[in-house]
Amino acid sequence: SWQCGCGQAHSLPFEVVGTTGSVTVTLKPAPRGVSLAVGDVAKSLLTLAGVNDAWGFARGNTKTKVNYAMATFDALRMTSRMRVTEEQAKTLNIISGPTGVKYGEAAEQQEE
Repeated sequence: SWQCGCGQAHSLPFEVVGTTGSVTVTLKPAPRGVSLAVGDVAKSLLTLAGVNDAWGFARGNTKTKVNYAMATFDALRMTSRMRVTEEQAKTLNIISGPTGVKYGEAAEQQEE
């Protein structure tokens, strides 16, 4: 999160949006300690995905739980579709990627 200056990896690296039917879910990284500030359906999915701190916003008919769950899952899938360059990783202080690929200084320290 841009509000957290801890310098450690966060479980959700950047804002993602997922849509299914009339439901649109936006997930944003939150500072450490905020926990999951999302609805119950999204909280279940994010917990299973290993996300610890996130803010979530939903639009549309979220009473349709299947669409809400699928939109949340679609937002989580978007985290793997984002491509980050080495320069962006350094600028944004991204320490590790979803597959354990290390970027920047963290990669240099791990090699030593």
